Amino acid sequence: MTEIPPRVIKRYPNRKLYDTTESRYITVKEIGALIKENIMVQILDNTTGEDLTHDFLLQVIRNQEKKWKLFPLKALVDLIRSQASSSTEFVASVRREVDQKVQDFPGLNELRETVESYQNRFEEWQKSVENQIHSVIELPASLISREVDNLKERISQLEKLVSELKSKLDNK
Repeated sequence: MTEIPPRVIKRYPNRKLYDTTESRYITVKEIGALIKENIMVQILDNTTGEDLTHDFLLQVIRNQEKKWKLFPLKALVDLIRSQASSSTEFVASVRREVDQKVQDFPGLNELRETVESYQNRFEEWQKSVENQIHSVIELPASLISREVDNLKERISQLEKLVSELKSKLDNK
């Protein structure tokens, strides 16, 4: 499978972005839309040729963050303080803050109890169904076993009769 080369976007000194594939100017918001459509981009400074892709992708994230407030303020402060030395610290900070917000969510304990109650009911129902399945499977096996025993007994009786008839014929 050949990899599709990224779409080249040039940034001009006037800070405008130019999509060389579609021959038109493009906004940072449209770059975000391209990324969402799985179209890779490479943003180059038209004068120096410097790759600015990383900076613009961060700007796309920043614009979304501004709109949705994706990262808790404390996590952002921790990221700046750690001078971005550890992304795991940042992720851990975000997790802690999200976990705290989840814990503070009104009605969370009642919701958890309800879910646990439904889970317990489901497990009981599942055991009941499994028991019924086992009994349905075991029933034919016991019937078959009983029928085989009956057939063995009848064969034994027939062998005895054949033997008796043979001995009568031999005596005549």
